[in-house]
Amino acid sequence: MLDVWGMNTSRIHSWMGFLALIGWLSLLLFWIGCRPLVDEFETTLVVLDAHESPPDSGFVLLVNEIAYNDEGEPHEWNTVGDTLRWTESTGEVVASCNKAESCSWLVCSQDPVSPGRLRTSIVPVSRRDTCFLDMHVPYRILLRLDQVSHSPKAWDIVKLEEFGRQCLLHRVEHPGGYQFRGHIVARSFPLKIDLHQSNGADAPPMTLASTEVSYQGDQTVVMVAWSNTTNTTL
Repeated sequence: MLDVWGMNTSRIHSWMGFLALIGWLSLLLFWIGCRPLVDEFETTLVVLDAHESPPDSGFVLLVNEIAYNDEGEPHEWNTVGDTLRWTESTGEVVASCNKAESCSWLVCSQDPVSPGRLRTSIVPVSRRDTCFLDMHVPYRILLRLDQVSHSPKAWDIVKLEEFGRQCLLHRVEHPGGYQFRGHIVARSFPLKIDLHQSNGADAPPMTLASTEVSYQGDQTVVMVAWSNTTNTTL
């Protein structure tokens, strides 16, 4: 007499094994399909203005191809993600970047001191970095200089920067009255401006006048009137 029950049980086990195999293969294919095609890593950028606070407006893009104009400013780029915004309180923005691509942060923000100027900065992507945006601060300087002796002299208006560096704004080689206007690139505050008198190659310059300007929003301006004479109205 045939064992029908045993045969049926064997068939059921075979079908269950087959279905389990199909289920396992489906799960494997699903898992392979959901895996990212390339490796990515999380990158963070902190965006700060020259006065070390996050800008009031602007955005960030991840880009991998950039074209520059004759002035060295980016004017075309290929984005690799959505438009990003930094956190209002910290200036932090976080994104995922493809390890296989050479990505950069493109930061765009209006200058709060010179509102008609759009600042753009390119920062190569790393794990974590900080971008400081400069500001263009207008200045007006009035000078009245007198030759107090017959020895040759020159006068320099300089912007003091970090680590003792100096940026020459104007040099005056003859006494008289002068007026200068323009914009100073501010990378930090307070701004420090000096008037130096040069007394020859062998003598260190002498500081005749100095001023500091703190950040005052769109009202930030350098306005000074210097003179090396007495009882003189500028």
